Amino acid sequence: MEDLWRIGDMGYRLNNPADRAEYDKLRKRFREEEEALNVKNLLYGDSRLERELPKKEPV
Repeated sequence: MEDLWRIGDMGYRLNNPADRAEYDKLRKRFREEEEALNVKNLLYGDSRLERELPKKEPV
């Protein structure tokens, strides 16, 4: 509901404020996911932090 009020306050020329609020929410989520992925790639590149444990031979 807050998103609907925020859009109305911004003065956008919209046909459907609910559609605009949904669009803004999706865009924000996408931006946050992209930022997290880019930061992770910046820090570690293609490296993985997991290590393989040596396989134990059956006894």
